[in-house]
Amino acid sequence: MKITDFSSVQKKYEHVWPDGSKETYEALEFMSDEGTKVTVAFTFRPVFNKNRRKVVIFLDDWPAVEFTATDDYATSGELVNLIRRRGGRDYYSSDEPAPPEYMGFDTTVYSERVQQPGAFHSIAAVGNIADVRSMLQHALIQWDWRS
Repeated sequence: MKITDFSSVQKKYEHVWPDGSKETYEALEFMSDEGTKVTVAFTFRPVFNKNRRKVVIFLDDWPAVEFTATDDYATSGELVNLIRRRGGRDYYSSDEPAPPEYMGFDTTVYSERVQQPGAFHSIAAVGNIADVRSMLQHALIQWDWRS
């Protein structure tokens, strides 16, 4: 999939989660060569007792990936998102190599960048708040692996 058009900047993009809760974002919208609507949505949300920057990438309104600000976000601008296994709900363990599709990506162990009790000890993709392209690439890999 290739992004072929930048269509809009929205001050308000709303998504209704499966539990019925609504979340409002500021968003960028793109279209792909396959006709997929791509929304890069920005917000803040309490995560691990801290109001953290979140970047959610929706593909046809499906939340493909959700990046969370690292503990050092204020100085690094970095966010992380766990790498799901192909067709599954579980993640790559910290003692496994990142899958070949992530060669060239910045990866880390999630719990090393978000050091809180309950943080996953799994491999995560790292993105910078200004590097939408890398976050989109991660989202597209996860989109392809979803079934």
